[in-house]
Amino acid sequence: MNATPTQQPSDTGRRRRRLLILAVLLLLLCVVAGLVATWLFFFGSEAPPAPSLDDALKVLLPSASPE
Repeated sequence: MNATPTQQPSDTGRRRRRLLILAVLLLLLCVVAGLVATWLFFFGSEAPPAPSLDDALKVLLPSASPE
């Protein structure tokens, strides 16, 4: 008699199916995490306010010093 139990074909099929489901779930998790990271990178941060025309003119034009 052989002391090692033989595997049933159904057990192997179930194990493969579980591994396949786990791999698909991990792939979906990676895709969703990548999409969230991309969204936050491009749309999550706020840009500083653009300078107004008055701000630009103050920098470019010399200020008149009162004498």
